[in-house]
Amino acid sequence: MRFLTVRLPVRPALLWALLLLALWQAQPALAHILLLEASPAPGAEVRGTPDEIRLNFNEPLRPGSRIMLYDAAFREVQGVVLVTEETPETMLVARPPRLAPGVYTVQWIATGTDGHPQSGSYNFAVSASPRWPVFLLLFLMLLLVAGAIIRHHLHKDKK
Repeated sequence: MRFLTVRLPVRPALLWALLLLALWQAQPALAHILLLEASPAPGAEVRGTPDEIRLNFNEPLRPGSRIMLYDAAFREVQGVVLVTEETPETMLVARPPRLAPGVYTVQWIATGTDGHPQSGSYNFAVSASPRWPVFLLLFLMLLLVAGAIIRHHLHKDKK
């Protein structure tokens, strides 16, 4: 059995270029920092101002990483305080000021161990917090019912 072989003229420089290209393509991509978890969660609706905005990443953060908060008109909310004490090195934590009901955008910039800053954003909504806590309203309703029962018994005894 005979095979037909074809010889093409190949230059050594072209072979080296193809080899380098193959090696470069085979290199694993550098992993960038990723947001793993957020609180409030993306798309969440919270009652009243959240105590904090907490972002958890897949690797330690470098200085310069930050959280910005924007209102529905995309104006930056002033008074957001970045918490650095006792915060794990993979987390960004910020305390917002009192927020009015509405939709807010959390925008973050995080630099990981590879030195490349990554950014992202998500929305959450703040609904009005009740003026009276639910347990207090239930207690007042119980008092009204108890008062009505006592009044009914007092009127019944007078007859």
